[in-house]
Amino acid sequence: MTNVTTPPEVAILTPVDPKHYVSASTTEFLCEQAARGRKWYARIGYECAFSRNTLVDEILEKRADVTHVFLLDSDVAPPHDCIDRLLSHNTDIIEAAVPLNRYITTPGGPPAGDAMAVEWMAWRGGALIPFCELPTSVFHTDAVATAALLVKTDVFRRLAWPWFVTTYERGWRITTDDMFFSKLAVAAGFDLWCDGSVRCHHHRVEDLLLHARGLEAVHGEAKRVIGLLQQYPNRTAINKPRLRDK
Repeated sequence: MTNVTTPPEVAILTPVDPKHYVSASTTEFLCEQAARGRKWYARIGYECAFSRNTLVDEILEKRADVTHVFLLDSDVAPPHDCIDRLLSHNTDIIEAAVPLNRYITTPGGPPAGDAMAVEWMAWRGGALIPFCELPTSVFHTDAVATAALLVKTDVFRRLAWPWFVTTYERGWRITTDDMFFSKLAVAAGFDLWCDGSVRCHHHRVEDLLLHARGLEAVHGEAKRVIGLLQQYPNRTAINKPRLRDK
């Protein structure tokens, strides 16, 4: 008698701010997934943590066939095979790598807004991973982001509700809902993973060093640009990121 393995069923969940649109490249990814029978669920006009909680609730209540949820931000465009590559690791919680631009505010550095750090939304040692230091394989991470995150539905059944909460403290201190989820999952004994080889595009994020390296083979001037940027491996000298989308 041959054992037939049922393929994983993945639902894609996205909170959408009413003041913003789903980016064109994200929409392209969603269309590719729809062609493969994967359904997209969105909650429009609510705070992100509320949207994620209610979207997951809806899946657990109405879609017993769903084995995984893929939490996707409306401005993140994963590679077309992202979900399949994450599924291949058979982990409870795993994220794709998503770049982040962050204004530099460190003492002695350039004024905020004059330069930006480019980091990955994956944490080690309590800090985001610098752009040039991301592993190219699967690695354990201290916390995960909900920007492109694959989670088995059984994880939510084993965790206390709510799963996502954003908290605010005086002094502009914020604990985001993905940090809350990460702490909740770790406390329950789950491991958190990131596949550094699955790299997404994040709308409004521009990495000059990456582009310079791509140009090196065809333009000698790129070598000079690379030399300058390598002096600041965690920065791009750019005031406002150029919009880059399809």
